Amino acid sequence: MERNDKVPDYLQDIYTILKCAFPNGINEDEYWSVLSILHQIMSFWTIADVLSILANKNRSEVYNDASGFGSDAPPNTEDVERVKSKLDFCGYEEWVNKNDI
Repeated sequence: MERNDKVPDYLQDIYTILKCAFPNGINEDEYWSVLSILHQIMSFWTIADVLSILANKNRSEVYNDASGFGSDAPPNTEDVERVKSKLDFCGYEEWVNKNDI
């Protein structure tokens, strides 16, 4: 399991899942789909804590994106499903079920 010292301990599991799904980081095309998935289960700051590292964005920018999510058109359904498949392959669904989220 790959740890990141910049990520709080309680977010290490989701960080590991995201890093598995996106080993080279989260690009702009995938960013909004990941945000839409995480937005359903995580707070704005927790999303910002983990996504800012993998998407190479400022934490405040990710927080603003998360807090304003839904005011713009949602990401394409096919893109969200493709990203969700990557996450599930790396254990996302199990993590959600294990944590009763």
